[in-house]
Amino acid sequence: MHSPTVDFGGLLRAFAEPGVEFVVIGGVSAALQGVPTMTFDLDVVLSPEAGNLDHAFCVLQQLKATFREQLSKRITPKRSDLGGRGAILLITQLGPLDILGELATGWGYSDLMDRVESFRTAEGHEIQILKLAALIEVKELLGRDKDLAALPMYRQALRKRDSGQA
Repeated sequence: MHSPTVDFGGLLRAFAEPGVEFVVIGGVSAALQGVPTMTFDLDVVLSPEAGNLDHAFCVLQQLKATFREQLSKRITPKRSDLGGRGAILLITQLGPLDILGELATGWGYSDLMDRVESFRTAEGHEIQILKLAALIEVKELLGRDKDLAALPMYRQALRKRDSGQA
């Protein structure tokens, strides 16, 4: 049975415990950095190394992942679906998960490495999250109404962090 809500901690733990290399982007990354935002899925970019994608695929199998667009058919992803440049939109037993090959900026995993910071989860796992400044850059580039509306909150959180108030 797939969850109608999201267990962000459970999803992060599922990928972090076996050592999958990934970067958290989007709303979860923003929330972990103090942005008061709501999000309904976990967005990640995986390292494209073959061994890493093998580990990630095993996690997807354990989470009973299926494609969101094909819920009535319950189509499960294949290992070959991982590692491309596009987005894979999944539902898992812990909630929705989006795996992106690259961001709208064209940044892939290796491009993100100088735009991330480490974050330690409550369980002690160290994960990589996209920095607020990079999240702001992505939202500005996208220019969608919902992204532009969120920018003031993102900028305020960044100012607070930069001034040492966070």
